[in-house]
Amino acid sequence: MRPLCDDESDSPQAITRDYTLDIHDENGKAPLLSVFGGKLTTYRKLAEHALEKLTPYYQGIGPAWTKESVLPGGAIEGDRDDYAARLRRRYPFLTESLARHYARTYGSNSELLLGNAGAISDLGEDFGHEFYEAELKYLVDHEWVRRADDALWRRTKQGMWRFVVNADQQSRVSQWLMEYTQQRLSLAS
Repeated sequence: MRPLCDDESDSPQAITRDYTLDIHDENGKAPLLSVFGGKLTTYRKLAEHALEKLTPYYQGIGPAWTKESVLPGGAIEGDRDDYAARLRRRYPFLTESLARHYARTYGSNSELLLGNAGAISDLGEDFGHEFYEAELKYLVDHEWVRRADDALWRRTKQGMWRFVVNADQQSRVSQWLMEYTQQRLSLAS
């Protein structure tokens, strides 16, 4: 769900899916940038405009560079279906659905997730619906996931499939995350 900017039109269809940026400051210091509206397909452009608005307040903000850049995981050389097929050739134990999921969700970063796995058992515990420990570990190590909601709802959307990922499985994901993050924190200290 995302907020839409009401342009005070009588027609609900006329409510814009564009975005509005509003900046407030106290005598030129400590800016507060508010973002209203927007849509997923324009978030890159929105972010560039947001940085443009903040440029007067922060030295060193360079020009926009993301338009032609390959984002993390985007170096798949071809389309996602081709990449999923290449994943299956390299990791023959992957099911077609799992290879498609990794290709769609992680792109070329799938290889970081899979590492040297030679069998499905190397991916660790299956939390349900082919959601393996290796994927959860990748999410913690590379995408700042800290809670089950982060992994199941915000990042992978596994939680949307309630008929597949049940309460017990969600609880197990929470428990695993707690244990893994505690272990990582103790190693860091």
